[in-house]
Amino acid sequence: MNISNILIISLFTYLTVYVLSLISKKNRNNIISLNKNLDKLRKIKVKSVEEQKKFIGLKYPKRGKFKFKWPMIFYILGYMILIGGIWYGYFVVLDYLKIVFKLWQALLIIMIVPILINMILKRFNLQRKNDLLDYFK
Repeated sequence: MNISNILIISLFTYLTVYVLSLISKKNRNNIISLNKNLDKLRKIKVKSVEEQKKFIGLKYPKRGKFKFKWPMIFYILGYMILIGGIWYGYFVVLDYLKIVFKLWQALLIIMIVPILINMILKRFNLQRKNDLLDYFK
């Protein structure tokens, strides 16, 4: 297993977990409403101070103080097991198919695949907040 396969597996694991999070209708609707509100505020050419505060509050929501609770441990362990299982599954598939990527191929995939997935999700207004295309504009 070379470093390029590890990079590809890590990317696909991250994308798989994100797509799995979109299965929840509540989570999907929250993302859609957030994106719609941000788009409305982006269309305003000159924003007042209140609109700027609202935009920043939506884009970077404040979180409360961190409080440790014991059930968090089981949630974190379950999440780690899920990610480890997905990662191992991709590892087994690539090993079984004897696919070995070169580093330049891995870097190309790491740049192109998230852009394509984000373009697909943009059709349904589920795109990620930050995209690599923002740097190319």
